[in-house]
Amino acid sequence: MSLTKKQIIEKLKNIQYEADHMFNEKKDFFDHCLVEEMKKEDFDYGYIGHLGNEVYIAQRVIETIDEIIGE
Repeated sequence: MSLTKKQIIEKLKNIQYEADHMFNEKKDFFDHCLVEEMKKEDFDYGYIGHLGNEVYIAQRVIETIDEIIGE
């Protein structure tokens, strides 16, 4: 099944809210974990880096959806 550009944009608009929600959850979790890690004596840079990468990937998904919808 091939989708037209208009159909693809409509599908992306339909998932935009869920993608925004997932991004915000990942960002909030990262912020919380960062504060908690900073309280520890043995700060785990690897764990925080991993969480930061998840936030970055979610952000890229949102940017891609916005870019496609905007065209």
